[in-house]
Amino acid sequence: MNEKNINRELLDTYFKNNFSNGLVQHDFVLSALNGNSTRKLDTLLSTKTPNCNVNIAVKYVHSDIDLSLKTIEDFILLLKEVGLKIGIIYSNLSFSIVFQRRIMSEYELQLKVIGENNIDEIKTFFEVFKIDGYDITIFPPNSWVTLNGLSKLNSNDLLCILYPSLFELHTAALVKQIIYFKFYSPLSKGFSSDIFLKEQENIILLEDKSTKVEYYCKYYGVNTVNYRRIVSNQNRFTEITGFLFSGNFFIQCSYILPLKYKKENIYLLDYLFSELKVQKES
Repeated sequence: MNEKNINRELLDTYFKNNFSNGLVQHDFVLSALNGNSTRKLDTLLSTKTPNCNVNIAVKYVHSDIDLSLKTIEDFILLLKEVGLKIGIIYSNLSFSIVFQRRIMSEYELQLKVIGENNIDEIKTFFEVFKIDGYDITIFPPNSWVTLNGLSKLNSNDLLCILYPSLFELHTAALVKQIIYFKFYSPLSKGFSSDIFLKEQENIILLEDKSTKVEYYCKYYGVNTVNYRRIVSNQNRFTEITGFLFSGNFFIQCSYILPLKYKKENIYLLDYLFSELKVQKES
């Protein structure tokens, strides 16, 4: 491997030009989470959204042969050791289906292979929304893409839709792999989350009385997310929705799934809510 053949300057310039407060630091040393050692990154890219800091680790790889699985395995281990969630392998090569599947299996990380021809993909690691006086930063799950600019869909509260990058949107809908965010604010005086959920449940059961509806909750730091699982045998789908109620707003995140989904699918919702940042504009 010959890293000298990688055009680092192109990546540096692109990042600084496209991200406010973009900072590029080469040969950056970080302490490992165990506190007993350090690890060196080829490059650390840093930027800020209105409500959080974003750090992206970069590994440069130049080769005359296909990228090896060991390359990604070593990089994944490095990210986990230093506690970073976003990583780029910047390379002159594309990667195989096997390589892509390995990347997609990391539900708590975002990983991309990027080169000169697809450098714009750096912009897809996170999405920033400003709505009703709030800054919202969403980090899509690994290998998922975000569709925003949805006013044409005639839903004022629809923030964005997410789906796997392997599919076009209509295909993702057919195979039931769609996540969508809704944002409600301001809430009316006397708003009750219990009443809101019950009203939604009544509408669901009105359409199909055999539908099964159940509730549970999870905790992500200081946030409590109430979940609702809908199982519709008639329409052959499962919908799992997380509701985050806070102050004068709430966020609804719904995942449309097949009836028989994998437990790994739930990790995607966990990732979305654990990384979600919402803050009132200062």
